[in-house]
Amino acid sequence: MIRIQNLTKRFGDRVAVDNLDLEIESGETLGVVGPNGAGKTTIFKVLATLAKPDGGQVWLGGLDVVEQVAQVRRRIGYMPDAFGAYDLFSASEYLDYFAAAYGLRGQARVAAIRGVMDLCDLGPVRDEAVGFLSRGIRQRLLLAKTLLHDPDVLILDEPASGLDPRARIEIRAVLLELKKMGKTILISSHILSELAQLSTRVALMEKGKLLAVGGLADLHGMITTGRMIRLVPRKETDRAEEVVRSSGLAKEIFREGDELLIVTEDGEGDPDRLLTLLLEAKIGIQSYAEEEPDLERIFLRLTRGDIQ
Repeated sequence: MIRIQNLTKRFGDRVAVDNLDLEIESGETLGVVGPNGAGKTTIFKVLATLAKPDGGQVWLGGLDVVEQVAQVRRRIGYMPDAFGAYDLFSASEYLDYFAAAYGLRGQARVAAIRGVMDLCDLGPVRDEAVGFLSRGIRQRLLLAKTLLHDPDVLILDEPASGLDPRARIEIRAVLLELKKMGKTILISSHILSELAQLSTRVALMEKGKLLAVGGLADLHGMITTGRMIRLVPRKETDRAEEVVRSSGLAKEIFREGDELLIVTEDGEGDPDRLLTLLLEAKIGIQSYAEEEPDLERIFLRLTRGDIQ
């Protein structure tokens, strides 16, 4: 659905996106992760035809985003990280305004507005002024506006930014429904745990460069080929760490308070052998369990915290 080849974008002397290559399949949800200044928003703006690249080419559904702007815009829904100034509109007037801008007329416009309001659960606030809506409802309204013309591709820049936990859950539920509908979704977020739940793959960026892209298991394999075990001793964490270090079964050990996160060697039975050694050393164990790959830990290991 999307092919990015050698994309470069500069702002003065600063290189915001540096020779980036990326392909995104139809129906895929790609999470884009990176510190502030990594180039995420710039890529989204190029895809949304709001910024022209200084080098490289970008195609969306076979359309060149520079040469075929009008056709590309009919196929995308872009949700920026800022709402805009529409405080005096009611929620329904706001959607009607943008439905008209998308070229929807008559019953098609009425049906589109009703459909996105139902999907984003906006019926109870249809007559309320936008300026009096909570941030969570405003974000749902902004997402509804993005969906009015039934785009194939959704480009969502920090859709859950600044939301309370309940509002984040509500936005996530809508995004999961859109995913089931087969939409191709690009989404950036600093809430990495939620991004991991939504995404088919994750792209890690830093200083305008694509560091890595893949599923959680793929990215986890870039930082270690072992298995991750979380050990919570009942007490004597120091002695438990000594046993683990002397076992020869641990590649790495991370101390997190009174807990140990252990990356074992590649052997299939290593976690079981390590548990046996701990029990033989009479280490009281509160819990000992294998952990799934964690996007936050992967992000911290693969990035250096560089910003531009």
